Amino acid sequence: MAPLFAGPYLPFLDLPEHVASIATMQDLADPQSIASRYYVLAIARSPYVLYHAVGALLAPIVGNAERANLLLLVLIGVALPVSFRSLLRALGRDERLALFAPMVFWNRALLIGFLPFIASIPLAFFSLGLVSHQVRAPQRSRAILLAFLAVALFYLHLSSYLFFSVTAFIWSVVPSLRREAGRRLADAIQRILWMVPSGVTALVWFVFGKMTIHGDSLADAGEIGSMSFMRAMHALPLWSFDIWLSHVDEVCAGIWWGAFFVLAVTTLRRDMKREPSQIAWVPLFVPFACAMIAYLLTPFRVGAGSMLNVRLAPLIALSALLPLELDASRINLRLLPLVVGASLITSGWAGYEVWTYSHVDMAGFDALLDRMKPGTNVMTLNFDASSTRRHWPSLYAGSYHRARGGGVASYSFAELHHWPIHYVESQKPPRKPLSFFIHAPCVYRNRADGVYFDYVIVQGKDIDPFADEPPGPVFRKVAETPRFVLFEKVKGETFSDWDTEDEGPCVPRHRAETASSTE
Repeated sequence: MAPLFAGPYLPFLDLPEHVASIATMQDLADPQSIASRYYVLAIARSPYVLYHAVGALLAPIVGNAERANLLLLVLIGVALPVSFRSLLRALGRDERLALFAPMVFWNRALLIGFLPFIASIPLAFFSLGLVSHQVRAPQRSRAILLAFLAVALFYLHLSSYLFFSVTAFIWSVVPSLRREAGRRLADAIQRILWMVPSGVTALVWFVFGKMTIHGDSLADAGEIGSMSFMRAMHALPLWSFDIWLSHVDEVCAGIWWGAFFVLAVTTLRRDMKREPSQIAWVPLFVPFACAMIAYLLTPFRVGAGSMLNVRLAPLIALSALLPLELDASRINLRLLPLVVGASLITSGWAGYEVWTYSHVDMAGFDALLDRMKPGTNVMTLNFDASSTRRHWPSLYAGSYHRARGGGVASYSFAELHHWPIHYVESQKPPRKPLSFFIHAPCVYRNRADGVYFDYVIVQGKDIDPFADEPPGPVFRKVAETPRFVLFEKVKGETFSDWDTEDEGPCVPRHRAETASSTE
């Protein structure tokens, strides 16, 4: 977890929005707060509420939402190998296989910033370990704990909840098939009774929740996007470890996968020499099979939820370890130091990437944030979101203003139906013709947006959206960093109207006038 402390800004794409949501949820406890003016909770509509709720509880203890989020990431990273070890122990497997888990923390889902999903992985493994114990020796107290954990897992992420629920259902019901015919159904119901509360929770969300991005139904055109089988299989190893533009992570991934395949081959050779009755690995394949089937059947995008299938890659990689065995052979004993070494190199390089991002890409950004007054609104226009790291990590950088006491930072996930925080209807920013317009700075219109926003952050030094003095409020440059420029609205001043329509900052005024005269 040391790389997380290598710099104040982490290159995880969605992270600023999660930090802002934590801060907003904390502030909503005060009805007089700035957040209460703009936001309301929408818990019943969101399966992502738990991550931000826990962060909001931690924020006043550790000082602010950014530290709370950092603490959550540390706890998740520590919990990943610990929870996987508990599952291995529950299944009677070699606990040393947990040494494969730390490196999996640095996966592409983390880099994209799918933090609730990353948090759900350790909880899913820990809960499956309890299910394994419950199947062998049912206890009422453990059933109650499992019921609580299943609900918690649902409110972390739906994907991990489905993976856990299907695996737990199979593990719990299959032993009932061995009972006499008259007792099978009653025994099966008794074994899965603890799943009812989370099932009810999921049903409530299904009725009141909404995932669409354009229409009112997921059946509408464009709401579901799929991925071909070949492309999905190609993405599987990439989403497990390949996150930086350098090739260090790929080399370490090769070591990890190489060790995995050696173990798989030696395990298979060993099992081929045994009697079928001596092979106990069939139930161990259930988690891997569930994760793999979910990976292949889950669409790439469902409404506003994107990259739903590929983010499951870490679950598949770790679940595939469960049937494997370590023995005392020389080749097997040499695998563990290789995996540990690859994990250390991965972490060391991640520390370098975090440090470089904080001190190069985000250099001077603290001073830029300090120029904005508390409670004000900011819009970020990403004209050049490229990075020496990967995946446009600074797209939502403006959300740090909201996390530190600002009002609205747009674009925000608060516009999504399934997010736990929504805008107050009367306080929404001006509506845009595109969804996720964080990628489309050209949609800015000064006459409408300039009235609502107090500041504009421009990422990319070569474009000044106010150079042509577009109709609307006057904005002046007040701060800049190597990557960002901050414009502040000048109160009481407006640019003059044009004779032609303002087509946004990507169409200079002379081009708009030329097109108008030609028509």
